[in-house]
Amino acid sequence: MGVLFGVSQGQVSHWVSGLTPLVNAALALAFFERRPMQGGMSSSNQTPGSLPRRAFFRLLGAVTGIGVLNGYAANGSHAAASDPEVIEQKLGEGSCGPCALSNALLNGDAECRRAFGKLPGATSAQRVDALIAQYGSKPSETYGRGRGRFVTGLGLTNEDMPFLANDFLAGAGLPKVRGDWLDQTPGEDERAHLRRVHGLFTTALARGLPPVMEVRAFCADPAGAPKAPWINLYAHWLTLLSVEPPELPSKASGFFCRFADSFTGRAVSAFAYAERFRPFRATRGFSMNRDGTKDWHWLEGHPYVLLNLPDVPLNVEGRPWHERVVVALTYMVHRG
Repeated sequence: MGVLFGVSQGQVSHWVSGLTPLVNAALALAFFERRPMQGGMSSSNQTPGSLPRRAFFRLLGAVTGIGVLNGYAANGSHAAASDPEVIEQKLGEGSCGPCALSNALLNGDAECRRAFGKLPGATSAQRVDALIAQYGSKPSETYGRGRGRFVTGLGLTNEDMPFLANDFLAGAGLPKVRGDWLDQTPGEDERAHLRRVHGLFTTALARGLPPVMEVRAFCADPAGAPKAPWINLYAHWLTLLSVEPPELPSKASGFFCRFADSFTGRAVSAFAYAERFRPFRATRGFSMNRDGTKDWHWLEGHPYVLLNLPDVPLNVEGRPWHERVVVALTYMVHRG
């Protein structure tokens, strides 16, 4: 078999063996549905075997698309040895940023855990509240003195996250972090871009403080045809816990990730991949206009590594089936 998306044959065999009972169920369903209808008559608008084939491949697709990710979360060789502590987002809309930083501290080295534990409060949620009160209330680097870094319902911008984190880390005597956009560089092809992002992730994970990631959902609205303008749907902060495989072959198309997610309050699995064929549009931050509106900076082509993140809605639920939605890995806060 060789490799699948850069994953070893042994790992693929392990996942496939876990899917065997469900595949057998799909085959049984196909066999049952292939039996003639009562009276020995087939439906006039179905060719023989077409319905079982559809039933089989629909179920097999669902099983492999979800089962592989769940199998990785439970058995991935790069997953955490024990269940990570994940703070659930209960501090108001938009609090995923401070929660993601807190989840990074909770799942970091001993110094990071001690520093978080010294924040006021008897519980992790109370300590996140203290983090927001002490460091989120300072003037925003993005909006200026007219607004704090963190505002309930609006959250925390890319630019403000490193400042908030570094104020806390400096007070605790810990190394600072930096923020980096994860967009494609000039002349970089999609697979090289994927390898660079994978390398950034593995390097950051080895430095004692798990990186904090912004993921952002974008949607092509067909109502704007023929130009099909893209909509900025939703942004969310996650904490990276692990990646698999630890080394990515040159022709790999993707890799698995595990994140601490405050929206669900648990660790979730995802698949990061290079979109090489279908162009899309996505933003790289925004500028503030004098009238207080945002001027989003749009990128075209294949600007980001994309993410299959089935457990986190990202405001895509309820979108019409014919709209194209992508989830991009846009920004990373890490120990550089």
